[in-house]
Amino acid sequence: MERMHLDFLQPHARQVGLGVLLLLAGVVAAGALLVQHYRVARETTLLEERISDAGRLARRAMPRLEPMRAGGRALTEEIRDANAVIERLNVPWDVLFRDLEAVSGDGVALLAIQPDAASRKVRIAGEARKLEAVLAYVERLEARKGLANVYLVAHEMRDTPPRPIAFTLSAQWTGAR
Repeated sequence: MERMHLDFLQPHARQVGLGVLLLLAGVVAAGALLVQHYRVARETTLLEERISDAGRLARRAMPRLEPMRAGGRALTEEIRDANAVIERLNVPWDVLFRDLEAVSGDGVALLAIQPDAASRKVRIAGEARKLEAVLAYVERLEARKGLANVYLVAHEMRDTPPRPIAFTLSAQWTGAR
């Protein structure tokens, strides 16, 4: 049998170095675990908040929807109204107003412009100092490419000084430039 040598007082240098390396590896592993634990705890908190928010949204009162009337008449009316608005918005109003501005002046003052997009007619109300100015205004409007069939619908002399002539015109609006 071989003799065994046991010396408990002096550790071997190789074993001490290995122990220090294992201790450092354990400290690094513990640090990495702490960082990972912190990340997971933060993510868990955020997810719990989102679940809580979703629960509050699920418990809120939802608006009640009314059943549609027979045949969807309400929807049909809404669609018709929306199409009418779109049709009015697509009308080239700037061409009409440019034509009216181009012939303004010479003692004629416009008081009202009532365009009807559906029938492409326009009613113009105004005042002038003389009937000749109204007739000249009608001729200038008729000469514009964007207006046709310009007629003097009504005129009257006002009793107030300086006694202007109130008139109303009707014209077909072609929209041409």
